[in-house]
Amino acid sequence: MAENKHYYLICYDIRDPKRCRKAHKLLKGYGESIQYSIFRVRLNQRDREQLRWKLEQILADEDSLLIAGLCNRCVERIEACNRPEVWSINHELHAVYYRPTPVIAKIRVFVKERLAQRQAKHQTDLDR
Repeated sequence: MAENKHYYLICYDIRDPKRCRKAHKLLKGYGESIQYSIFRVRLNQRDREQLRWKLEQILADEDSLLIAGLCNRCVERIEACNRPEVWSINHELHAVYYRPTPVIAKIRVFVKERLAQRQAKHQTDLDR
C-alpha cells in the first residue's frame, strides 16, 4: 500500500551563494518554488527524511532550515496573494492507490456473487 503524502513548506536561509544554489537545485527536484528560498513539496515520511538528510549535507552551522508540515485543512485555507494558482489542489493526489492482490480480487468476486444471491432470494420472496 502506498504511504500517505503530505504537503510541507520548506524554507531556508543560507549565507553562502554556492550552498544556496545547491539547495535550490535539490529542492526543485522535490517540489515547486513559491519564492526563491521557500518551496512547497508533497512527500511521504521516508522522502521527507531523505530530503532533510540531503539538505543537512549541504547546509553549514550558520545556515537555517525550516520544514513545516501542513495538514489538508491548512492547505485548503492558504491564501496566496497575487499568485492564486500556486496553491490550487489536485484532489487526485490525496487518494491512496494500491494494487489489489489475487486474494483481494477473489474476495471481491465472492462478495459480488453473495450479494447477487441475496438479491435474487429477496426478489423471489417478494414475488411469492
